[in-house]
Amino acid sequence: MPSAGEMPHITWCLTGRLTFLPIHAAGLYGEKDQPKIFDYVVSSYTPTLTALLSAKRFPAQHGGSPQLLAISQPEALPGTAREVSAIQNQTGRLRVTALNGKEATTEAVLRSMKACNWIHLACHGIQDPNKPTNSAFLINGQLTLTEIMKQSFSHTELAVLSACQTAKGDSELPEEAIHLAAGMMMAGYGSVVGTMWSIFDDDGPIIAEKFYRYLIGEAGGDSTKAAYALHHAVSHLRDSRDGRGFARWVPFIHLGLCSP
Repeated sequence: MPSAGEMPHITWCLTGRLTFLPIHAAGLYGEKDQPKIFDYVVSSYTPTLTALLSAKRFPAQHGGSPQLLAISQPEALPGTAREVSAIQNQTGRLRVTALNGKEATTEAVLRSMKACNWIHLACHGIQDPNKPTNSAFLINGQLTLTEIMKQSFSHTELAVLSACQTAKGDSELPEEAIHLAAGMMMAGYGSVVGTMWSIFDDDGPIIAEKFYRYLIGEAGGDSTKAAYALHHAVSHLRDSRDGRGFARWVPFIHLGLCSP
């Protein structure tokens, strides 16, 4: 299988019930070495074409010294402390501001978001299908999409939502882009990593370490290559399970902008 950086890229814009299917992982799983989409292309999603156009409002800086805001809630999710530590241990040009547990108030997070062009949210999330802008990240308080969208961000690039089901829509409204990941795109984050269903606590640190190592090292800090960085990280997680544990590696998806 070619490395992530050598693969072509495709953006999926799905409709109806297809939005709930992990198209990026489609393939034959009955026997070993059967063809699978994941082995041939790097996938991104967009909930709507409008969301993709909205993500292009603020072009990425294509490298430089990214400033990352890392949020964790170790009291509720013990693995998130290891996840942030894995990010902080990265060498190179990544500058990290960490707000953990009680430090991560809504006021502190919003203030830090104005100074950081990347954000990593390792916490629980809740979604409100009736009023999507009330969907929120559960930090020390509730950080709603409404509060995020009120801000005047002109530098936002990358949001990694390492929470459960942040890119899961509502079964009653399959045509509507109502999840947290779509909301972050509309707020101006051109590249978003989300999850289609619940993830295992032990997998977050693995994905984070491999994702940022690739994005800073191989991609030179270019957030538009986040899809390739995620593909690399998920490949490592999948291979470490020897191809088993389908439910563990498939949930991680990229949404938004990508450049090969």
